[in-house]
Amino acid sequence: MPKKHLEYSNGSSNKFWQIERSGKTQTVTYGRAGTDGRTITREFDTLESAKASFDRLVEQKLSKGYV
Repeated sequence: MPKKHLEYSNGSSNKFWQIERSGKTQTVTYGRAGTDGRTITREFDTLESAKASFDRLVEQKLSKGYV
């Protein structure tokens, strides 16, 4: 069950983004640090498409400065 937790701090911005994949289900939680944030769960048709989406979203966040 892959899971990735990233944070972003810049000036007054202090937020988190977390993704977790279990089989074909992907759950993303995001928001301001110190809050529960918002959660979105998505079901994919295939395991391969779930893996590809997981990798793509992590790369997007890293390119935006999340660590």
